[in-house]
Amino acid sequence: MRIVPPPGRIVGGEIRLEDENILEKDEDEMRKIRWKRISIIFQGAMNALNPVFRVGDQIKEAILLHENVSEREAENRVKRLFREVGLDPQRINDYPHELSGGMRQRVMIAMALACSPDIVIADEPTTALDTTIQAQILELLRELRAKLRNSTILITHDLSIIAETCDKIAIMYAGKIVELGDVVSVFTNPLHPYTKGLIEAIPSIEKSRSKVLFAIPGSPPNLFDPPSGCRFHPRCPRADEKCIKEEPMLIEATQGRYVACHYANEMRDLDALTLWNNWRNNL
Repeated sequence: MRIVPPPGRIVGGEIRLEDENILEKDEDEMRKIRWKRISIIFQGAMNALNPVFRVGDQIKEAILLHENVSEREAENRVKRLFREVGLDPQRINDYPHELSGGMRQRVMIAMALACSPDIVIADEPTTALDTTIQAQILELLRELRAKLRNSTILITHDLSIIAETCDKIAIMYAGKIVELGDVVSVFTNPLHPYTKGLIEAIPSIEKSRSKVLFAIPGSPPNLFDPPSGCRFHPRCPRADEKCIKEEPMLIEATQGRYVACHYANEMRDLDALTLWNNWRNNL
């Protein structure tokens, strides 16, 4: 959406919306795209909502900007959106501080859907919510996606949310996509060592209680000075000189499955524990 303030900047590549590269759009053109074609559910609803304006007015502003409707029609649409996200329409006159965390997140979802966008970006939409409210928000997102038939990009650190909610998954490490594919195949047969480590680290009720949780050795890199070659190589059990010097490209390993690893085929059938234990034994 090109709303990251300096010093954040886009250094290369393209962001394509259908057949258009939105990096080539000027600010006036981007204003027509934001909220109308692409919208966002921000991570912290309390910080995303203006504390001195009523929540209904904040949603109504986006509708009036993009739609040729009267204020009365815009207000009626806001009330309808509140019903769809499970809020009492009378709450449109409340200020953000008068709502609970879950209610504010529902307001953000209503705002994101106000102009029926093609794409909704949900940035950690369940952060700081308790487990019950998290489940309600995720179920609401699923229902609205099925009803409105739009696409949702979910950004999260919680792999369990992805497994429950998404169709496709892109695993990122240090700002780079390292694996891409449908959720079922990535979770059942991860190809990249980082993905293997992430999935192995998920607690499971099926595993022995006495088993120590797996943790990927090392720490994430400093992105101001990222490692050369493959950014995961300082923590990878298979890394060699090639990994240090050459950045792996994201290539199609199997149909619909993409991975950025020089040795993905070699490690295809190795689970994370075997991979790291073999590495430790060879030290």
